[in-house]
Amino acid sequence: MQGLPYIRRQFDFSKIFDLEEFNKQFDTIPKNNVALETGAALSSVGYIQPHLDPKFSEFTETLLEICSLFYSNITKESAGKYITRSWTNRHLRTGQTAEHRHEGVELVLSCYIRVPKDSGNFELYYNGDWHTVPVATNDILVFSGNLLHRTEASCSDLPRIVVTLNITENLQASIANVEQIYKDTGGQPDPQILHREFVNMIGRIADNAARVEVKLLEME
Repeated sequence: MQGLPYIRRQFDFSKIFDLEEFNKQFDTIPKNNVALETGAALSSVGYIQPHLDPKFSEFTETLLEICSLFYSNITKESAGKYITRSWTNRHLRTGQTAEHRHEGVELVLSCYIRVPKDSGNFELYYNGDWHTVPVATNDILVFSGNLLHRTEASCSDLPRIVVTLNITENLQASIANVEQIYKDTGGQPDPQILHREFVNMIGRIADNAARVEVKLLEME
């Protein structure tokens, strides 16, 4: 047992991403658009979601295999719908992501598209200490959204590129519930009912994130 709440999987991302072409997307992204990214770092948050690229569908089988460890009713058709958000971070020398959590998210997949030598590792805060998790190209780190994490600063002039996926089963369930509320009320729902559904959604996601963390600790 590794004693930390994460698992590692692999996928050959070169099958779906041309690195040179993928790196060029950052030419269109404003600098310093995300406060968590410091030093020579860029993030596509709010601009580009990689999972919406049709080529990303080749990742579905791996996504399904990972999600099936935590969700009992997931299918190949529904797997993509569990991705509630995605983005890409690029770090050059000094670039890093500051410590943070993914609030309101059950499961996080950090997909390492490119990890040059000396470009830094992943760090996870657990049981009162920071733990360094080595990473390599084509790694996928899987962890709960409620866990505090960050990256080391890169010491490479070559870009470290990471795609992150937020996975949240209960968001889809809540969307379906809200749609039903609107349908039942002819499009004029009681605000208190909507507020209650929102509070219930947050509770369900938090419970599921905690369950994911426990499950991860049980895995090798």
